[in-house]
Amino acid sequence: MSSRRLPLLVAFCVLVVGVLTVLAVAAVPTHRRVPTRTTVPQQFPGPSRLTASLATNPVGRAVALYRQGTGLALAGSTQTLVLGSDGGTVRRLDGGRGGTGAAGADTASLSPDGRTVAVGSHRLSGGADVTLVDLASGQTRSYVVPRVLGVVPVAWSADASRLAYLGTAGPSAHPAGQLFVFDVASHRAVPVPGADVVTSAAFSPDGTRLAIQSPGASAVRVVDPRTGTGTALPVPDGEHLAGGAAWSPDGDLIAVSDGDRRLDFVPTQPGRPAPAPLTSAGDVLGWSSGSTVVHARPAATGAGEFRVERTDVRTGTTTAFWSVPTPAGLDVSGVSLATALLPGATPVPSVPADRGPWPVGLRVVLVVGAALLSVPAVVGLRRRYDEFRRIDAAPEWARDVSRG
Repeated sequence: MSSRRLPLLVAFCVLVVGVLTVLAVAAVPTHRRVPTRTTVPQQFPGPSRLTASLATNPVGRAVALYRQGTGLALAGSTQTLVLGSDGGTVRRLDGGRGGTGAAGADTASLSPDGRTVAVGSHRLSGGADVTLVDLASGQTRSYVVPRVLGVVPVAWSADASRLAYLGTAGPSAHPAGQLFVFDVASHRAVPVPGADVVTSAAFSPDGTRLAIQSPGASAVRVVDPRTGTGTALPVPDGEHLAGGAAWSPDGDLIAVSDGDRRLDFVPTQPGRPAPAPLTSAGDVLGWSSGSTVVHARPAATGAGEFRVERTDVRTGTTTAFWSVPTPAGLDVSGVSLATALLPGATPVPSVPADRGPWPVGLRVVLVVGAALLSVPAVVGLRRRYDEFRRIDAAPEWARDVSRG
């Protein structure tokens, strides 16, 4: 074989073996063991192109889901992240039918037990769908919702057996539409009677009732999802149901918000006293107990980071829970917590994020680079080898450099 071809052959062999190894490893999904204790780091990780996809590297169980990015429809500009219940594992959620597409363009909601993510899609041609993502395996199941252009998950029942979602006329900053209740086991969705135009909903702790609100309504309706019958609870002017986790776990209170800086609490039993309003508090993300609400802090009061706090509604005492750094242009939105895990969650100092294996494309680039870098080394070794052979073949007197 020509000595000129040997370096190219070696580099080619390195390239082939490296690429095949990378592709073989990437094709094998990883499965993480679910930790026995839920931990919440003081600071959540931000987006990164090195974050592995949930589809091939599942987290097992999650404590939080959140979206961070520029908000622009550009590749890689926004990521939906899922943080494992171990407090350190983070993965990228790819949303939509079949688990592909940008979840940032859709609406995602984490189940209370942290095992499933519901992703609602928007299809301008009709037939939008809701996709359930199993966080233990990364597998997805999609269910088409006929005659609607958009699906927006708004609330889970406490046992994660049912999902309430809106069937909308398309993407909107303030979606509204027919309210459906989807049974996870039977895969059947049933419209809630009388809930034709709804903006928000929250299940009662036992799952037998729904708190719902229509656009501009000055009351929250508490209804039976099967019949649509119920009662109306007046709310302060301009306030709305404070998210899908607005109902306290003891069933006594429903939180409403002005959408920016104030939380009020409406007793579910008329005549009972209401706790004092909370100021500098955003929408409700969950409850640590019957009286301790987990809520976002308004962006204006948390410059440079997105903050989440815990407040005892009886005493007004507030403590920091966790935060996400928000460098210029990287806003946080779409936050959803595993509400059933919050009572036992343990805050821990921030730890380095486990983002999983590097993307296949990057690993292939590194292998190709290694192969190319091997060419000069092989050329040098080949030259040294040829030089030694010439010296060995020379007469004894020619090898002795001490002779003039």
